[in-house]
Amino acid sequence: MIATVSVECQSTYALINKKLLLNAHGYVLSVPSEIIIYVLAKVGAGETATLNAQGALAGLGFWMTGVPRPLFLGIAAAIASLVPAVGTLLVWVPAGLYLLAVGSPSAAAVELAWGALVVVGFTDYVIRPRLVGDEGMPAILTFLGLFGGLEVLGLPGLIAGPVLMALAVAVLRLYAREKTGARTA
Repeated sequence: MIATVSVECQSTYALINKKLLLNAHGYVLSVPSEIIIYVLAKVGAGETATLNAQGALAGLGFWMTGVPRPLFLGIAAAIASLVPAVGTLLVWVPAGLYLLAVGSPSAAAVELAWGALVVVGFTDYVIRPRLVGDEGMPAILTFLGLFGGLEVLGLPGLIAGPVLMALAVAVLRLYAREKTGARTA
């Protein structure tokens, strides 16, 4: 919930202050402002919906397997989903290990399978592509965004780096489509 509010506030700020944003980025990239607004809105809405889905599905899994405080852990999973590569694993793997430690191996197996197949698999490979776009970002660019963000911004760069890289890739792909569409028309 907190992550959703944060993403919505950032998206709203970016759209309200779009003249400053467009002047800075539109000049450097020479990308039309409509493309930047479209990409920001689509990526922001898609990522918000995906993190909500991951948090809700993780919370449902915690509730089904009897993990204490499923609502809190579901919200934690939603926030953790912003961290690239590991995301929700930071929440549901320890929950599965907790269930194993308290003597519930079957519940632990269900929790780990639910986390891997539903929370990660379904949301990352079914929900996110439908909301953000069918074209995924190459893994090498994700890692470049991770390490570049970490180098430039420190720990917050683990989130900001890949997000900025994904935004740049989306803008460039959309711009390339517009250019090739203009040539054929």
